[in-house]
Amino acid sequence: MTFYTYIKEYNKDLTPFGDVARTLEKDRYFPEYSNDTQQINDYMVKNYHLNSYITQNHNRLMALYKEDLKDNKF
Repeated sequence: MTFYTYIKEYNKDLTPFGDVARTLEKDRYFPEYSNDTQQINDYMVKNYHLNSYITQNHNRLMALYKEDLKDNKF
């Protein structure tokens, strides 16, 4: 299992929080949506879950990332 597939599996399991990257992109390119309170709340929830997941699994993710680098998967 690689770093990318690990993150992909994580996103797939968290159906309400699976679109973190898309939300980040949308907020970057369509800032008018960020004025909506619900949008801001959703954004914060998604980022909180992804950040806490990465924090808790940092060592495992870094090991997978290094394997990917070794195999030139980037």
